[in-house]
Amino acid sequence: MLTPLPTYHFLFFRALFCLTTLLFLYKFVLRVNPLDVELDTLPFILIRSVTVAIGTYLTTLAMLFTDVTKVIILYYSPFIPSILGYVLIGERVTHRDILFFTTAFIGMIFIMNPFDNIKGISDVFGVMLAILGSTIFNCGLIAMRKIKHRINMWAVPFYVQIVALMAAPVLYTLTEMVKDLTKETPLVHITISGKIAKRGPEDLE
Repeated sequence: MLTPLPTYHFLFFRALFCLTTLLFLYKFVLRVNPLDVELDTLPFILIRSVTVAIGTYLTTLAMLFTDVTKVIILYYSPFIPSILGYVLIGERVTHRDILFFTTAFIGMIFIMNPFDNIKGISDVFGVMLAILGSTIFNCGLIAMRKIKHRINMWAVPFYVQIVALMAAPVLYTLTEMVKDLTKETPLVHITISGKIAKRGPEDLE
């Protein structure tokens, strides 16, 4: 039986594979130099890279506390980027957009039925992590809209994966903190103990 891959290990090796693939594409297919960017666009690229790492990690971590279907619905909900776009950069949202978003969101709920099995405080914590992860992820996406016409967007994933590799040790530390929290906080430990028992303690390593 294969040993489950810890979250931060998965993120690290995924980033390493993506970075290797990107370098191959840059060299032999796209002919793109990811270092050839304007200096004043680097802060936006950095924001995008950091928010991807944090948002992805929080969303993955949320799956330890609640159902995957709930995390997916929250992570891909069109409402979060729409609200952030309106608040942060004044992006216009039409009535047609709201209608399409609402229809799609309701369809996802009916198909996945995420509220069929509510597990108490662990679900609340997992949902909060998923919402926070999606919000952070989309903040970086919206930041990139400021410079999308001034940069080759193929260069952005290069920086995203570099930050993901560098973030792996930090994510490991955060994972250990979450594991300690589940041991030291009785309420949280009781509500998610069943899920930990099913997955094994190695899933939090």
